[in-house]
Amino acid sequence: MPWTQADIDAAKAAYASGAKEIRTADGRDITYRDTDDFLQLLAQMENDVAVATGQLPNRFVLVGHRSGVV
Repeated sequence: MPWTQADIDAAKAAYASGAKEIRTADGRDITYRDTDDFLQLLAQMENDVAVATGQLPNRFVLVGHRSGVV
């Protein structure tokens, strides 16, 4: 079963409360190890929901960084 907005909301709520496990709408239990693991999972969930609903997924690309340049 694909991810739903309810799964995303539950994941964000679980993360905010400090939980390391998410129960999805279809009963799957997902456990993540750390913040990076959670952010990867969240990005995948949001991308899947965006594609399923015909929206463009959010994509951010960081191109170069020049420190000290004003």
